[in-house]
Amino acid sequence: MIRTVSVEKILELLENREIDFRFEGNNEIEIEGVSPLDEYKKNTLTWIKNKNVYQEKKQIVKQKDIMLIVLDYNTQEMAKFENAIICNNPKHVFSIILEAFFEEKLLQNQRGGNLIIGENVQISESIFIGNNCVIGNNVKIGRGTRISHNVVINDNVEIGEGCYIHSGVIVGDEGAGYSLVDGKYLHVPQVGGVKIGNHVDIYANTCIDRGTLGDTKIGDGCVICSLCHIGHNAEIGNNVMILNGTIICGSAKIRNNVYLAPGSIIRNQVTVGEDCVTGMGAVITKNAKEATIYAGYAARPIEKKISQICRK
Repeated sequence: MIRTVSVEKILELLENREIDFRFEGNNEIEIEGVSPLDEYKKNTLTWIKNKNVYQEKKQIVKQKDIMLIVLDYNTQEMAKFENAIICNNPKHVFSIILEAFFEEKLLQNQRGGNLIIGENVQISESIFIGNNCVIGNNVKIGRGTRISHNVVINDNVEIGEGCYIHSGVIVGDEGAGYSLVDGKYLHVPQVGGVKIGNHVDIYANTCIDRGTLGDTKIGDGCVICSLCHIGHNAEIGNNVMILNGTIICGSAKIRNNVYLAPGSIIRNQVTVGEDCVTGMGAVITKNAKEATIYAGYAARPIEKKISQICRK
């Protein structure tokens, strides 16, 4: 089913969100969905990141009759699209429109099939739980959180408000705790829990181990992408971006606003300072200084200060 929305409603949304933008064109036209710039579909909304991307795709763009586009001021000066929402951050503005009008909405208070819920569980209102999920004992889930299909949340886990736990995630399972005695590895019981803050997104097939005695902790506003592993007793600060395939070993500490590129490995008991950035596949074996870029194996600092461009 095609979802249509008027440009007038889109502009009203942006005004209500107090977004700094300018509109050029006809606000009475109707938009029939969204599409990427390279594969633009007639009568849809699209976006472009900046003038450099436009230069690369200029010949493709000229061949298409674009109904409405979100772009920055420099690109509009160069391209002169007929109907354009012009702003400083096109990706952010496009995302706001996408979420408000075109994202598939999960039904509040919906529960899927084959759901198993343990004892002493507190589930707030307005949450979605998919099919084949297991929620253990002593679990607390905050308002507005979404839990997709085939998710396991073990005992003693606390999840805040507005989180999104994607399919195949396992939270609070036992980590591999062992001690070496007389040449043999003996299992150390893991009896702690996991505490996850508000507005945390955890993507498919990520595993977060519970603490040995205390809790594994994840702060507010974090994004943990697919196929990541967070070891027991790890502490993740606020607004941390952890990209695909990253491994954070036990008792590591990741401070606020850190960006871990795909395939990063953080050694156990290591601290990564605030505002750090790692390159793809970086291996952090020693404490990492704040506001520093690390790359390589074993990772070494390649730049002392980080500009905002690293995070765009």
